[in-house]
Amino acid sequence: MSTITKCNGNGNNLTPYSIEVEEAVLGAVLVNPACINDAMCIVRPSDFFIVRHAWILEAMLKLHERRDPLDYL
Repeated sequence: MSTITKCNGNGNNLTPYSIEVEEAVLGAVLVNPACINDAMCIVRPSDFFIVRHAWILEAMLKLHERRDPLDYL
């Protein structure tokens, strides 16, 4: 698993992140939607560096709150 550290234009390092970990969290919730409560004890959408990953997790949370099923489509 790789951790990537981005730099801004001034050469200052930003927070390290891992695309693979973000994808693993999303995948775990898709495979087992019941684990969303456990995942939310550890991470929030704002913790994701990749914006589209945060959007996906937010959508999963909204579906969960409405008690709509999470599915692959």
